[in-house]
Order: sequence, then structure tokens, then C-alpha cells
Amino acid sequence: MTVAKKPLVTLDTLLDDRGCQVWNIFILGLPILLVSAFSLTYIFTTAELKYRCAIPECEDVENSTYLPSWLKHAVPYNEDGTPKTCYRYGVVKGTSGCDAAAFNQSDVRRCTSWVYKTNEVNILNEFNLQCDEQKWKLAFVGSFDGLGALMGPVQSTMCAIPECEDVENSTYLPSWLKHAVPYNEDGTPKTCYRYGVVKGTSGCDAAAFNQSDVRRCTSWVYKTNEVNILNEPQEFIRLFLYLFGTIGITSAYTVLYITTCEMFPTPLRSSLLAFVSMLGRIGQVIAPQVSLLLKEFGRRITLSIFSSAVIVLGLLRSFATSYEVFTILDFCNAFLDSGIYSSAFVLAMEIVSCNQRVSTNVILNLFYPVGDVLLGVVAMYVTDWRWFLRILYGPGVIFFLYYWIIPESMRWLMTKNRDSEAVEVVRKIVKNHPNADSLDLKHILTSTESISPKEDKFGYFKTLGLALRSWRLLVRVVHSSCCWIGVVFLWYGILQQSVGLSGNKHLNFIYSALSQVPGYLMTILALKVGHKITFMGSISLCSAVYFMFYFTSNGKNE
Repeated sequence: MTVAKKPLVTLDTLLDDRGCQVWNIFILGLPILLVSAFSLTYIFTTAELKYRCAIPECEDVENSTYLPSWLKHAVPYNEDGTPKTCYRYGVVKGTSGCDAAAFNQSDVRRCTSWVYKTNEVNILNEFNLQCDEQKWKLAFVGSFDGLGALMGPVQSTMCAIPECEDVENSTYLPSWLKHAVPYNEDGTPKTCYRYGVVKGTSGCDAAAFNQSDVRRCTSWVYKTNEVNILNEPQEFIRLFLYLFGTIGITSAYTVLYITTCEMFPTPLRSSLLAFVSMLGRIGQVIAPQVSLLLKEFGRRITLSIFSSAVIVLGLLRSFATSYEVFTILDFCNAFLDSGIYSSAFVLAMEIVSCNQRVSTNVILNLFYPVGDVLLGVVAMYVTDWRWFLRILYGPGVIFFLYYWIIPESMRWLMTKNRDSEAVEVVRKIVKNHPNADSLDLKHILTSTESISPKEDKFGYFKTLGLALRSWRLLVRVVHSSCCWIGVVFLWYGILQQSVGLSGNKHLNFIYSALSQVPGYLMTILALKVGHKITFMGSISLCSAVYFMFYFTSNGKNE
């Protein structure tokens, strides 16, 4: 009679029995969900609005239409037929009305007020960033969150001409606008200047504006490029190509992370991964410091601190009284956002078995598009940027309870010789295991620790020094860094471009977020056909699709 061998019980075999792991992964996914929304709020808080110079001589600024018929006489136009957003023509003295005779087109003035297309409020009109010389400040905010922000689309705006239009009900490019607003060389109207009205004139024809009297706009008229893409075949094709390309770049982003992890030796992996990802995304410059905090204070404390700090800063940002305060708080948020993901990811990887790490990684990544969808939905219905931030960051108050809700990493506790605490953590995780009461958890943990590879033996800067002295490691660092820079640049640039597509910008952003899901699921393909093939295929797909996208005309919106 042969006695069956008792199966070897290890920490991984215990953790394979999922038990309350579903709950742990869910609560660790929530910070990732919210941080994905937080990291892209700048797309909407700094979005270019539709506006034009207000012409108080011809309109009640508070009740103006966006593009009145007389606007062409009061505002200079750009070559593409859009009114300049910061210039208007001066009014001819002694004239009344808003026809061409009422404006002197040689009198180009800066606008002092603006007419807006919609009632949307963000930092552009809150902090008076309407004119061209101020536009860099909008991109500057986004540059803290991703390099792609600097390449974002600039939408059309123009000076409101209240003398010729009802600012609230104006059309964007009235026929008279070319007489009232100076134009740029590219044919677009200047965004912050208009011509003064000739006194004694009426109407909005050329004679009504003095083109030598250039004034600052005080209000703006905004343009919208929303169309029904179902009635515009070319726009539907562009959206389809865009979403297909998003699948490719998402897959490339995820596979690149896994490939980078496997590229470096275990003792150097954490520091070199932090370095190459730091080069890829400005916000992850804090990644090396996060790894130090994770090792010193534990995963649970670090995640709790970073999450709580981000919520506080985000809510404070909604009360910013100046552009400078807003930018500083946004800068701090960008740094701390990466700390949340790093902490949650490391903790999740350490409380599941090795067999579950790939699937757990995919599940955690799926929280990202859900967060982006949340961002798009909130932005769709909340047009005031202050309340937009408060509604997004408000639910994060639950993070203040995370220290008592989430478990600490039993693997980290073992490295700190806190064996009894590690045993209690494992006991709670495997409480539904059929043999939980009879297991010698301390022995299992000790055995697991003795055969586990040791990571992070070297400090961050010592690791970089070793990489510089090793030709093979140096080549890998340079190669990986270039991949990260390119992929992250495309990632954030593509996401931001979604709001510049024809149609509803909020729905386009939501579609873009949902298209990331197949990209994340393609990570599983990398396990079957290899990382290199999957990565190259994903990048090639993205490149080919966006090459076609570039040569697909967007019709009247270009």
C-alpha cells in the first residue's frame, strides 16, 4: 500500500485560493480608477473654449449671440474665415448701428471683454487667458501631466463685438466679422483684439469700424465643432481610425511595462524600471522616491499617505484664486499621482500568488479606462471647472480610511522581521481556505521567504552607476528609455487629441477610454506569442492607423 504524498503547501498555493482576494484587488483598484481620472483633468480644466471679442456698442454682452450677422464689420477675421479672438475694430465717431460704416477697420484694438459660445467655465476665462500670448499657460499646465499636452489642439475663438451682436446668441463667423476684428496671417481672427467702432455710425459694415483703432477684447465668442458624425462619413472614419489606434498604443504601453520588468536583473529591476519610466513621464520623476518609501514605511502607509494627499491637493486646487496657485497645486498632484499607482500596484502584486500576477496586472489596468470614462461623464454634465474638480476628488475621502481597510504586504513584513503581523495578514486572506485552522502559517512564510529572490539590494544611484559601467545594461537602459519616451508621448498626446475630433468632445473622450480595454486585454497575447512580437505589432498598428488618420480630411473643421 502506497501512501499518497502530501502536497507541498506554500504561500503561493494558499494565495491561489482567491478567497477575499477579489475584495483586496477591488479596493486597490479604486485608487487607480480615480488617479486615472485625476491625471487627465487638465484636458478639460485647460481646454480651449469657443469665444470672440465682445462689442458692447452693438450688443448686451450678458445676452449676446455667438455669431451675429454684423460681427464681420466689427471684428477682423483670420484667413480660414474665423474671427480673431482678441481684436476688434474701433467704432467710427458719430455713427450708430453695427453695419460696416460704424466701424473703422484701420483702427484695430485689443478686446476687453468676450462673448462665449457656451456657459462652460475653466481656467481660460477664470484667469483671463483668452489671448494668444497667454495660450502657452494652458499647455504649461498640461506639461506637468504628460509631454503630449504640449502638442494638444488649439480650438478657434474670437473677440466678441457687442456693438453688432448679442454675445450669448452669436454665431461664430458672421459675415461682418472681417470688418470688426483683425486677422492673423493664417486667416484666423485674432483672439484678443478688435477694431474700435467709428462714432456716429450704425451697422457693422466696413465703414463702422476704425481699423487703426485696435483694442483689447473684453468678451469672447466661442466656436463649437460638434457635428453628428453619423451624418458625416469622413468624420466617422476618422473616429474609427482614432479608436483603433488607441487599442494599439494601449497594448504597446502595457506590454512595454512587462518587457521592461523582464529586461533587467532582479536586484536592479526596481531602480532601473523607475529610471526609464521617469524619462517617459514627467510626473513619474518621483518614482524613485516612492520605491524608497515603499521599502521603508510599507505599502499600506505609503498608499494611504499619497492617496490622502492627492485628494487634499485636488480639492484645494478647486479653490485656487490665481493661475499661479492652480499650476503649483497641479504640479504637486502630478507628482503624487504616480505614487498612488506604484503603491497600489506593488501591494497588489505581493498579496497574490505568482500565478495570478499577470491576470491581476490586467485587472488593475482595466480600472484605468473606467476612471477615464468617469472623467468624461463628469465633464459632460459639470461645466464649471471648480465643481468639476470637487465632484471628481470628493469620493476620494474614502482614502483616509485605507490604512484600516487594506492589508499590508506580508512579504514586506517578513523583510522587516515582523513575522507575527505577516501571519495575521495571511490568516485574514486565507480565512476561507478549508485547512486554514491547521496550517502552520509562520513556517510557510519562513520557507517562502528563504527561497524568494531578493530585490533592491542596491540603492537607486548605485544601481544607475552599475548600469553605466555595464555595456549590456547601458544598452538596455537607453533602449528601454527611448521606448518609454515614445510610447508615453503618444499615449497622452492621443488621449488629449480625442477632444479635438469632430462631434461631442466628451463622448469622443469616453469612446477613447473604452477602446483601451481591448488594448489591455491584448497583454494576454504577449504570454503566448512573445513580448517583442506583441509590442512591435501594437506599435505598427498604431502607426499605420494614425498615418491614415492624418490623411483623412476632417472636412469643414479643418
